[in-house]
Amino acid sequence: MGLLAINWSSVAVQVGQLLLALSLLVILHEFGHFITARWFRCRVEKFFLFFDPWFSLVKKKVGDTVYGIGWLPLGGYVKISGMIDEGAVEATSEGMGIQEQTCLAAPHRDAGRNHNECIGSFCHICFCFNDMG
Repeated sequence: MGLLAINWSSVAVQVGQLLLALSLLVILHEFGHFITARWFRCRVEKFFLFFDPWFSLVKKKVGDTVYGIGWLPLGGYVKISGMIDEGAVEATSEGMGIQEQTCLAAPHRDAGRNHNECIGSFCHICFCFNDMG
């Protein structure tokens, strides 16, 4: 084996591990949006791991929410009723009270970021206590 020889089976395992780790981070991030929307009693239309531009690999409707796995592994999303894009509320929100507007804006404003910070802190604490053994 020369200096530039590549062990393709090892590369495949590492790519698989990377995709698994990123998928876990995406699902935890999107779960932050999902749980916050539910906490504010917003209707969640979709909760997807990966994107599904034309079709999805797995899709199941439970109640009002469609859960699924898309085919394009570049992220994930939570679609909340009344949201037109991240942080923007539909123009029809003018007649809504402050509670309804907060319900639409809060889940996408800070929920995913705050959830990531909590998960990161939890993992950091776990690794620190693991090294003390």
